[in-house]
Amino acid sequence: MKTNEPTLDERIVKEEKERKQSWRDLPPPNDDPELEELRLKLFRRELFIINKLKQMFDGGSLSANAMMKIISDSIVARAGEDERFLYAMSPMVEKIVAKSMKTRQQEFVNLLFPLMGPSIRRSIGENLRTMLNSFSQSLENSLSWRGLRWRLEAWRTGKSFSDVVLLHTIVYRVEEIFFVHCETGMALSRLARVGAENQDANMVGAMLSAINDFARDCFGVGASDHLETLHIGDYTIVIEKSEKAYLACLARGTPPEDLRLRVRDALDRLLSEYDDQLSEFNGDPTPFQHAFTYLEPLLEERYVEEHKRFPTWGRAIAIAILLFICATLGFSYWRHLQRERNLDAAQIALNAEPGILALGRVDTQNGRTRFMLLRDEYSRTLEDTLAGNPMAAYIDPVYTYFISLEPQIVERRVRALVKPPKGSKVTIDFDGKTVALKGEAPLWWISSIKNALEHMSGVAAVDTNELKDPNMAQIVALVSEIEKIEVEFPIGKADPIDADRSKLQKAADMLIELEGAAAKAGLIPSLTIYGHADRTGAAKQNYEVSQARARTLAAMLYERGSNIQIETFGMGADYSKTAQGKPDQASRRIELRVRLLQSTNINY
Repeated sequence: MKTNEPTLDERIVKEEKERKQSWRDLPPPNDDPELEELRLKLFRRELFIINKLKQMFDGGSLSANAMMKIISDSIVARAGEDERFLYAMSPMVEKIVAKSMKTRQQEFVNLLFPLMGPSIRRSIGENLRTMLNSFSQSLENSLSWRGLRWRLEAWRTGKSFSDVVLLHTIVYRVEEIFFVHCETGMALSRLARVGAENQDANMVGAMLSAINDFARDCFGVGASDHLETLHIGDYTIVIEKSEKAYLACLARGTPPEDLRLRVRDALDRLLSEYDDQLSEFNGDPTPFQHAFTYLEPLLEERYVEEHKRFPTWGRAIAIAILLFICATLGFSYWRHLQRERNLDAAQIALNAEPGILALGRVDTQNGRTRFMLLRDEYSRTLEDTLAGNPMAAYIDPVYTYFISLEPQIVERRVRALVKPPKGSKVTIDFDGKTVALKGEAPLWWISSIKNALEHMSGVAAVDTNELKDPNMAQIVALVSEIEKIEVEFPIGKADPIDADRSKLQKAADMLIELEGAAAKAGLIPSLTIYGHADRTGAAKQNYEVSQARARTLAAMLYERGSNIQIETFGMGADYSKTAQGKPDQASRRIELRVRLLQSTNINY
């Protein structure tokens, strides 16, 4: 009969429309002052509360924690009372789960493995046991005259050889077990042997219930009687029934009588465990998902005990095959151990080598191994480090270069940097912190290499006290002799007195010699000439004549082609030790000062 009651979808749409309608859709209040005053007197407290609630929802002042508590309480209350909430939430939950499985696959694997792992291991174990048993039976019967007869039988009947062997050697084997609800005929749980045909459990349960009802109706038996055994071809179905459920055990061959006792015992255990679930069964088999644990002990099998000895030549062949397999596997495992041992030794050798650090290794598909290495450019090569290791030719290094501070590597870096000029003799000593240079080298090179070594990582100090420039002794002597020369002049003259003309010539010769020696040492000499006068003349004249005296030597040097940098200063009578107007021959002189600068144009 058709009713006017709305469907679930229609009720959801209607409630959604009512929910969207809020206090904002209400008509405006009456503007009557007296009615408004009466409303305030009667409902002052209620209006105050409503106004506060309105401000909370309009202004967003409701805290996140409070909203979360309200939402969570509402979800819990609604989910337990109304299935429409579950209907509305299902699409969103399904999308969330699908997206999470795509982006966080590893976490789902970690969560599902504890549940699926035991089932997978159990399935693999049962499959291996069945395969080995079948292999053993087939191997045993293939190497005999009886096996040849069975092969002919398999060829004549169209069955596989393993099926023929099973038919002749098996006493019985339980293939499937069904746990069925009596009233509905639905299968609550099913357990089948690995390799068995995938039957529809509900269809099998309904069929057995129908056969039982048909037999009881046809033969007029009592309501408490039921079908206990059913034979179909090579199969026997053992049935144990109670008021609420029954177990149907499908076995191939002829099962023993004690199988029925074990089936009855398993049924009693199931009834004790799931009594409440069976009484309240509503068509959902989920509460019985772990019932298979009570059915597993019933999956048993028994074969014909063969008293006939296996032929000697057959055993010999089987043993030879087994020994060959064991030898092959053992040799492969030995080679694998040798390879891993050599790779471990290579990794240890690399880590022990200064300037190399093995971060890890990865085996590639072509039988080679990729080593991830940190390497200093002054460390030994991979070939030299792994000389003698048989796996050296199968290692592909992947280098990441870095600067090692190990003393051996720092010393190699120092020796690579210290390259003295041709003709120099330099020895290097490094104690792990300080670099000591000894021998002879140009001064410019000594200065540059010391600066470079002081900025090198791993070098704490540089000692060049015993590293000398052979030309410096000559340069120091020349500078000392030049600065000792003092040339005197007559009153008011810029030419030296006759006795000091040779001194002026000697100063020029020594300056030219100094210029050549300094160039070899990478130094640039500069000369400052100070001219002096006594206090016999006017101050201005004294400055002019002192300046002219200083320029006398400068002009002589320039005439001889000197490139030395020269500065001249006229000091007048500032440094004269006599009184004004009193002549002083010692004050009428020139004074020389030499400076040596590092050349910036050095060919390293």
